[in-house]
Amino acid sequence: QGQSRLIGPLQSILAGVGDDIILPCHLQPAVDVTAETVEWKRSDLKHIFIHVWRAGQDLIKERNPSYKGRTSLFINELKHGNISLKLSKVQRSDQGTYECDLPLLQKQSSVRLVLVSRTEVLMTSILSSNRRRPTRSERHTSIFLVNIYLYIFFYEGITGIVLNS
Repeated sequence: QGQSRLIGPLQSILAGVGDDIILPCHLQPAVDVTAETVEWKRSDLKHIFIHVWRAGQDLIKERNPSYKGRTSLFINELKHGNISLKLSKVQRSDQGTYECDLPLLQKQSSVRLVLVSRTEVLMTSILSSNRRRPTRSERHTSIFLVNIYLYIFFYEGITGIVLNS
């Protein structure tokens, strides 16, 4: 536990109003935190606690009222050190910096949530998926399709020349 680090994302999480998102946060190497206190908070709010897990249960009374019924932990993942928070039905007021905290282990990390338009979320998703390297299967599919196009082009081209002659 003393050697583990609490890891959050390197980049901001982008979301549109109404989206369901995950604010990632996990211990590396993994440590079972089921019996630990897990706190998600926003220090810029008057009532800072967004989600609190203590003694093996959610403490609903501790939550900021504007997040009521919209946050959840992945309970079965706590044993693997995953304390990511699911935030449902994102609202404009949700934009900000969230802190995931294991106070008894003195571990903390942060996640920035940035609200953008649905078009920006879609474009960012497309651009980030285009940045990844294609899988072997995708490369083979591309080569296969190029070969089919070339075959059709040359076959149709030659057939068209013969028929027109």
